[in-house]
Amino acid sequence: MLKLLILSFFIFSVQVQQISVPKGSTDYLESSASFYGIKPGDNVLKHEKKIEFSEDFKDGTYFYNYVSKPLPINMAKIEHFAVISFRNRIYSMNGHFPSASGPKLLAYFLKEYGPYHTSSEPTKNLYNWRSKSVSLDLNYQKSTTGIGSFTFMHIPLRDELYKTPKFREAMEKIGRLID
Repeated sequence: MLKLLILSFFIFSVQVQQISVPKGSTDYLESSASFYGIKPGDNVLKHEKKIEFSEDFKDGTYFYNYVSKPLPINMAKIEHFAVISFRNRIYSMNGHFPSASGPKLLAYFLKEYGPYHTSSEPTKNLYNWRSKSVSLDLNYQKSTTGIGSFTFMHIPLRDELYKTPKFREAMEKIGRLID
């Protein structure tokens, strides 16, 4: 009887683990954030056929371009897709698109990941979804010209990168240039 009870519990546990996370939630962002099969936190070598090296930022981060022409997302044209790695893991994935495609991407991200967490002033169209280890930012202007962007970021790698002296030094230089 005890063996039967343990076996039943094991089968139930396995079935519960196989239930997928529903769309429209930050849990779904956590489990499914990817672009063309590339996920934040992946080892960059896993995708060496999809991305090509472009630039060494000299702070432990490297820039790669997606080798193929990016496919549309929800009918929104993606003009460029790039990846930034830190310590051989994908830290950030960035897509660029015509601003006119912004509403299509917003609708897609709302359907996939649910309500956004933060937005700046409504006229600026800056949106953020955040899970435990992945952040997604969408930024575009309401005009029909210009470029918008979206970024999937691996939060633990970002936090690790921000602690490096070279990165802090680079941010201080940018701050002085802006002032």
